[in-house]
Amino acid sequence: MNHEARLALLEAAAPQLGAAYGIEVLRVRRMPSISRAVFALEDASGRYVLRVHLAGESRIQLDSLLIWLRSLAVTGRLCVPCPLATAQGAL
Repeated sequence: MNHEARLALLEAAAPQLGAAYGIEVLRVRRMPSISRAVFALEDASGRYVLRVHLAGESRIQLDSLLIWLRSLAVTGRLCVPCPLATAQGAL
């Protein structure tokens, strides 16, 4: 399956992926990215970005990135996305 086909499948699955984070997705829009699948999600309360890593990054690298983003967001000095935990509490 090529990259475009994977993106189309993920775009169709975005509402179910958003539901894992407690987001009732009303609108999905694909955003440009070279190596990842990135989608803008909207629900009744706001907007979110869903970033799906297709390959090449380990769980340790992803966890490190999420912890770093959360730390930056908490300080309030930079405007960065704050990672959301799933309904089960996982990042």
